Amino acid sequence: SGVEKRGRLIKKFLKICRELKALNNFHSLSAVFGALRSTPVFKLKEAWKLVPHKHMVFYDEMVELFDTKKNMRNLREAHK
Repeated sequence: SGVEKRGRLIKKFLKICRELKALNNFHSLSAVFGALRSTPVFKLKEAWKLVPHKHMVFYDEMVELFDTKKNMRNLREAHK
């Protein structure tokens, strides 16, 4: 169904984020992750429920990485 397809696409883009992080391509990672955090995608609650737990753990890590507290400290430390 449409919800399942959306769930698979969210999972796919999280996998892309994982690869971009492994390549230290933070600019592209920021763009893709920003799209996943956008309101239209974030509101797809039923689709997000279908994303496997390990990918949601990674998503939470990315939320932490792009946290704006202390002038993006986590992201700056990841660049080192």
